[in-house]
Amino acid sequence: MDATVIAAIISVLGVGFLGMLGYFLQGIRSELRALRTEIGSLREELHQVDVRLVRVETTVEQIDTRLSRVEEEVHRQGQQIDKIDTRLSRVEDLVSEDAAAPVPA
Repeated sequence: MDATVIAAIISVLGVGFLGMLGYFLQGIRSELRALRTEIGSLREELHQVDVRLVRVETTVEQIDTRLSRVEEEVHRQGQQIDKIDTRLSRVEDLVSEDAAAPVPA
């Protein structure tokens, strides 16, 4: 083969290869742009989830505070019930003592 024919074949193959490479690079560039857009929207969604999480944490803290108050009140009422039970036991003891004591004539 003549050197010019070989050079022409190499040129055609080189141009074809560069064209295909350009086509693939353009596709990659388009995909990168799409990914960048998707990442941006995911960041926004993540921010919204963070905001909601803060609200949930605040609500949980409020519930925990209220639960602590309820537990304190239940404990206080339990102590009052114990005091009343002690007094009732004393009254029952006094009543049983009076019932066992002889009645003066």
